[in-house]
Amino acid sequence: MTWEREKFNLQKDKDERNHEQQARLEEARDARAAQREEERWRREVERDERRFD
Repeated sequence: MTWEREKFNLQKDKDERNHEQQARLEEARDARAAQREEERWRREVERDERRFD
């Protein structure tokens, strides 16, 4: 295998790892955003329940 081909393969592997890592980060960010939205909704419901009691 030529040096150029080896270099290309190494870069390709690095790009794939970066893409996978980015996907995991986005997934975690989405999960945290959903959790914050759920907590906000729960606080809103609790506040409304107290207001009508």
